[in-house]
Amino acid sequence: MKVFKIFLFVFLSFAIQAQVSDAVYEKMYVYSDSIRKNNQAVKIDPQTVKMADSLTNAHPLAYFAAAAKLLEAFKYNDAAYIWAVGKMRETYYGNFTKYDRAFYDYRDAVSEPVWMFLRSNVDNVVAILKLAATYHLKHDYRLSPRDAKPDHYDEAAHLYERMAEQFSIHKSYFENMWLRERKEQEAYNQQK
Repeated sequence: MKVFKIFLFVFLSFAIQAQVSDAVYEKMYVYSDSIRKNNQAVKIDPQTVKMADSLTNAHPLAYFAAAAKLLEAFKYNDAAYIWAVGKMRETYYGNFTKYDRAFYDYRDAVSEPVWMFLRSNVDNVVAILKLAATYHLKHDYRLSPRDAKPDHYDEAAHLYERMAEQFSIHKSYFENMWLRERKEQEAYNQQK
C-alpha cells in the first residue's frame, strides 16, 4: 500500500507540475544579482523551516515537490534550502530502498533550476548547504529515523558540508566557471 501511495504521489506530482516554468528562469538571475549586490546570502523564511519540519514523515519526493512550488513562487533561497534538505533525506533514505526511476526523473527536473540559481552566487550556495546540513543533523527524519543507520545519517550532511567547504576554498574558480556558463545561457536564450 505504501508503494502505491508513493506511485500515486509521483504520478500526480508529474501531472500537476511536470516542469518549472520559463518565468522561473527569467527572474532567477535578477534575484541572484540582488542577493549579491545587497549582501543578503541565505535569507530563509521561517515558514520554510516549518515546511521542512512538516515533511519529516514524507518520502524525499515531497521535499522536491515543495521546492518546485517555492521556485514557482520565486522564493529561490527557500527552494534551494528545501531542495538541499531533501537531497540529504534522499541520500539517507536511499540506503533503505530500491531504485525508482520516476522519483529520480522528478528530482532531476527540480534540481536543474535550483542548481542554476545556486551557481549564480558562491557565497549563497555555501551558506545554504551549511544551513541545510545543520538542519539535517539536528532534526531526525521520522520516515527513516537516524537510529537505523546513524553513520549514514550523519554522512549525508557531512557530504554537503564538505561540498560547501570546497566551494568556499575554490571560490574564484567556481565564480569564473559559473559566470562563463551564465553568459553562455543568456546568449542561448537571446537566440531563441
